[in-house]
Amino acid sequence: MVGSSTAEAVIPLVIVVTLGGGPGEISAVLFATLGTALVLRLPIARILDHRTDEASVQALALVLAGIGSALIWAAWMIGVLTYPFLLACVLLIALGRTVVSTSGYAVVGRIADGPERLRMTGHLSSVNSVGSVVGEAVGPALTRFVPPPVVLLVDVVLSVVSAICVRSLRRATGEVANADEDVSSTDATSVWTSIRTNRPLLTIWMIGFVASVSAPAILVFLLDVLRIPMWLIGVTFAAAAPGGIVGGLLVRAVAGRFRASVVLATGAVMSALAIGLLLGANGLGHWALPAAIAYEFLTALFGTLMIASTMGRLQMITPSHRVARTMSAASIGLEAAALPGLLVGGTVGSTAGAEAALTAAVALYVLLAGVAVMWVRG
Repeated sequence: MVGSSTAEAVIPLVIVVTLGGGPGEISAVLFATLGTALVLRLPIARILDHRTDEASVQALALVLAGIGSALIWAAWMIGVLTYPFLLACVLLIALGRTVVSTSGYAVVGRIADGPERLRMTGHLSSVNSVGSVVGEAVGPALTRFVPPPVVLLVDVVLSVVSAICVRSLRRATGEVANADEDVSSTDATSVWTSIRTNRPLLTIWMIGFVASVSAPAILVFLLDVLRIPMWLIGVTFAAAAPGGIVGGLLVRAVAGRFRASVVLATGAVMSALAIGLLLGANGLGHWALPAAIAYEFLTALFGTLMIASTMGRLQMITPSHRVARTMSAASIGLEAAALPGLLVGGTVGSTAGAEAALTAAVALYVLLAGVAVMWVRG
């Protein structure tokens, strides 16, 4: 995750600083990355569901993603780096990372059962949160000392190290296989049924939409309204890492003790209160920074808790030969819900201001808390 997030943060800098590109080129790269994941995640998951060597596949995919970053650096070194070549390398990286993230669910489904799956899902969420924040912070910081393409070597090295570590799981995943598992075409229908009838998951998709409504306005609000210095923005965002860790570690205890409706309603209310704290920090001077840090911590904690507990419950009730596809479909829904949320948040923020977008997110979170209580009931 550290290597992947470093590459995601630095590649736009390569486009702008090294190649002289602009928003259009960056948008194309982001679209290619997201499009690769959305189009290939389910086909990859279907393949993985009927294999017993998920860990080996994951190790190979890590190396593949590392090669993509290495090719960008190598092309820059010899002076032949172009935007089309970089875009091709990005597609290679996106393919590798999609296989890695998809196979993670398959590995967990193979080596763990019942509540242990829930615990491991929570730990995966914690690791993802920490790795993402560290990579996003370290990558741009290193460009102060070396050109952006050189920073991609961090992803190359960490991809290889991760591949070596993942291969230690090969024996554990390969030991459990059931040749009698249903691999018919009706599996696709079963996957869809398990998704569309899972009310906690559908509620999480709605929450993902609301979280995306606030996303475009946060940075503008911190800089223009709270007047937090730019060099402290990274410190503020870094508070999401410990929040994600705590949320991931609490998943098993919370999900095992409380109903899904309670977890989702509480998470939605606390997310609304966190944004309310941020809105209330306007005019508080030096107290604005602690309020922003508290906002990042709380939203990461309860966001991780809601998503990981819902995904963990879904994983517990899904047969092992459908885990990768079911969880991938669930992830695709969450990613797809974020797209219209970003559009709404960007539109409201541009026309009515950042405070209006954040206020709208508060209202929607409160509405979803009521939805969780009345509709989920489980």
